[in-house]
Amino acid sequence: MAAVLLGVWATQAPLAKEVRVALDAVSRASHAAARMQRLAVASARKADASPVTVADFTVQAFVLSSLAEEFPADRFIAEETSREFLAAGASVRDAVVHACSELRGGATEQSVCDALDLGATGAVDGWSRAGRTWVLDPIDGTKGFVRGDQFAIALALLDEGQPRLGFLGCPRADRPVPGGVIFWAQRGHGAFYRRLDAADQVDTPIRTDPVTAPELVVPCEAAEASHTSFSQSAAALVSLGFDKTPPIRIDGQGKYGLVGCGEAHVYTRLPRSGYVENIWDHAAGACIVEEAGGCVTDLDGNPLDFSLGATLGDHVKGIVATNGPVLHKLVLRALATEGAS
Repeated sequence: MAAVLLGVWATQAPLAKEVRVALDAVSRASHAAARMQRLAVASARKADASPVTVADFTVQAFVLSSLAEEFPADRFIAEETSREFLAAGASVRDAVVHACSELRGGATEQSVCDALDLGATGAVDGWSRAGRTWVLDPIDGTKGFVRGDQFAIALALLDEGQPRLGFLGCPRADRPVPGGVIFWAQRGHGAFYRRLDAADQVDTPIRTDPVTAPELVVPCEAAEASHTSFSQSAAALVSLGFDKTPPIRIDGQGKYGLVGCGEAHVYTRLPRSGYVENIWDHAAGACIVEEAGGCVTDLDGNPLDFSLGATLGDHVKGIVATNGPVLHKLVLRALATEGAS
């Protein structure tokens, strides 16, 4: 597939400005987050005991403020809040203000709080069906980030509740090329990747790999056992004969990117009972996989509904992404047989 220059492509497609601004923000945020990961930046614990780092707050404040400056009428849904930032401790707050100042200049603790709280404007009414809403997970896979492993910066644009754009900044990705990539897609215009370590802005189209032969299927899943049921997914894959290749296990939405570019063929997420999925964990990735020719649904085969607010609703018991409809039906049927649905 031929690579394309963004400048040529963007002049012929709608949402050209949104694509340009989002790619620039995700690229700069990805480079900054990678530097912070190498420096082992400070972290804290949120009220639910999950980790949050200087990078989480910095990336959210930078990306949302950059988007709000260009698109002031848009709304936002994002993971972090000023309350968590203020509770994180002085060393974390000082480091975030310093990092934001390096990215945008002149940051203060108050400006960081204001930028973080933009992330609540899209869920004020409890739903995101009307108008345009940007959805951001600033560091998707924070545990992987802290370990020095893979993570993703995940950004999507919803319009009337439907993902129109999806971006995944994956600084530690080694596929489809080493050196980190941004996967991105626009509904109706294709899916692409660009190298993070390249000076030029060349976007290479991606497509899923439509294999169904058991010996060729490559699964992928979360790195953390707390994020999915390895036993349920393994039982379903074994029943289909899809256990010839060990699953690729990485943190963050980069798994969607792997399915989209054909490096993997099936991604299952089967969280613990009672877990409610947040839209920022799936909106960008789902857009990329679907635009690359794949399928993303819940365990009942229903499309994911991103119009309900910050979550997908408590009726979603798990998520499956595959390379296309043939494999998708097989995996859903196997999961149902193994009692995952």
